[in-house]
Order: sequence, then C-alpha cells, then structure tokens
Amino acid sequence: MTEYGKRILVFDPQIAGISGDMIIGALLALGASPARVIAAMKTPKHHLKGCRELEIKVAEVPRNGIQATKIDVEIDEDIIDITAGELLNATTACLQDVRISHAAKDYILTSINKLVSAEAKIHGQAFTMYVCMNWGQPIPSPI
Repeated sequence: MTEYGKRILVFDPQIAGISGDMIIGALLALGASPARVIAAMKTPKHHLKGCRELEIKVAEVPRNGIQATKIDVEIDEDIIDITAGELLNATTACLQDVRISHAAKDYILTSINKLVSAEAKIHGQAFTMYVCMNWGQPIPSPI
C-alpha cells in the first residue's frame, strides 16, 4: 500500500481497443507477479479438452520509444466443438485452481454466462444453465 492507501487502476477501452495480452503486459509492468499470472493463464490447459500445450512467454520490448511488457501465447490444440455446458464446466474447474476472491470468481462466471446466453440468443438456441459454486452464492440463471 502507498501512503494514500490502495492504488486503483481504471482504463476505458471505449476510445481505442486493447487486447488481453496488452492488458496482462501492462499489469505485469505495474508489478503483478509474473509467476502467478502465468500459472493462472495456464490453468485452462488442464480443463479444456483438445488443448495439448499452452506456452506463455513474457519479454520486455521497446514500443515507440517506450519500454513495454509483451506477452506471447502459443497454443497447440485440436480444433473441436465445445458446448456451452462444457465451457462453463471448464471455467468453473479453472476457477477452483486459481487464487482469487470469491467475488471475482462469481463475477467471471456471471460474465461467461452472459456471453454464452448472448451467443445462444444470436444463434436461436435456448440456454438456461444454472451454475452453483461451492465458494460462494449461486449465480442467477442468465435467462
């Protein structure tokens, strides 16, 4: 903590987009633990069928005269269809393995449920999955 208390980072990607690897690189540059971040990023390898290898590389690189942290993610996988239920089950399993707050886990699952529900609606399919976490309160059904 600083003399002013906790630091909060706010960024608004509405003006210009930012990719996930750019966000992770920025967080690492701000002091996040590379070992913990990489371990968390590799968690899906153990829970998604078809994922044979997941390599994550971190490097310091110059970008327009500024030092930046670059993240490269290389995946060796079989291209397979995955159902919404399988995605949610894999997400839940991954969240069991990472050390983040219960509130963060619930937020992630609520977000995934909303994405899956939106995709189902766009493609004219029903989706009424209800996922119950053992780390916190059940999240509401997305439909």
